[in-house]
Amino acid sequence: MKTELLDRLRRLPEPELYRELYCDPLTGLLNRTAFDQDRSIFVALVDLDSLKFINDAEGYRAGDAYLQIVAQSLVEAFGPYSVYRLSGDEFVVCSSSARQLHDSLRDLQNLVPTFSFGIGTNIGQADRLLKLDKRQREASGERAQRGESPPWLKDKAKKA
Repeated sequence: MKTELLDRLRRLPEPELYRELYCDPLTGLLNRTAFDQDRSIFVALVDLDSLKFINDAEGYRAGDAYLQIVAQSLVEAFGPYSVYRLSGDEFVVCSSSARQLHDSLRDLQNLVPTFSFGIGTNIGQADRLLKLDKRQREASGERAQRGESPPWLKDKAKKA
């Protein structure tokens, strides 16, 4: 298997090889490998709300669609070369301006209220602030507790 995979990669044209190595297949975003090479001053760690609940309640296709919607929203707000999918429900957005990151993410939350975020000069700092944002959004009712239906999904069900 390993030899076959390496042979296949060697035969790929450069644009396809780039996609294989640096792009997330589900969202089309740049991946963690590409992020590791980004040298932006500020990073925003973005974590989706209630992905596990959606996967469990509505199925993985619904969860995948949710990931794709948020990914596309981030790309529309920041451009395709500033947004990365790190893992399951975590994204990173990079910028040279913390204020621009903050303001744009808050604006996006008003349109797509499905994520929490933290901004820092590195992933560790952004992660600490992400956890604080999650706690604040849970306390205000904007974010569901782990394993619960997200408020925006409850609102959608009431309207239907």
